Amino acid sequence: MERATLVKVLLVVAIGIPLVIEGATFLSLFNQHLGSEDTAGTETPAPETLSVGDDLLTDFGGENVTATIENGSIQATGDAWLFTLEVAVRNSGNQSVAVSVGPLTTGDGTVGATVAESGEIAPAGSTTVFVQWSLPTGETPQSLTVTRTRYGNETTTADGTVQIGGFPVQR
Repeated sequence: MERATLVKVLLVVAIGIPLVIEGATFLSLFNQHLGSEDTAGTETPAPETLSVGDDLLTDFGGENVTATIENGSIQATGDAWLFTLEVAVRNSGNQSVAVSVGPLTTGDGTVGATVAESGEIAPAGSTTVFVQWSLPTGETPQSLTVTRTRYGNETTTADGTVQIGGFPVQR
């Protein structure tokens, strides 16, 4: 091999190897940023967060009864935040039902113990439940306990905790 050819080959190798390494690193970072399927671990999906327009009873005991969040807001004041929730309860079944909303838990684990109850709702009936919790300044609601009671020959109760969020903070 001639000396000039050897120099050209070495020059291509000296420039080519770093370019290939840098290109592979860039593609790897690009794939990680876009969430390619070739990731080391799989993320746990976040629980569904319910907000205005969502039914609180979708995942448990909600057959023939809905408890839809009609309105929710956080009023910010200097010493505490006030979270107000309005829930429309509709009974489309053939037995009386009742729904209770609360207690509430914030992101830091603070529990608002207030519970609001709909009272007994006859078949084809509806009502609206209003409830308020005083929260520490800067804290927002994270989860809410909801209970559905069905009356009849045998009273049955279903309850669960749902994740809530996305309510506007009004100053």
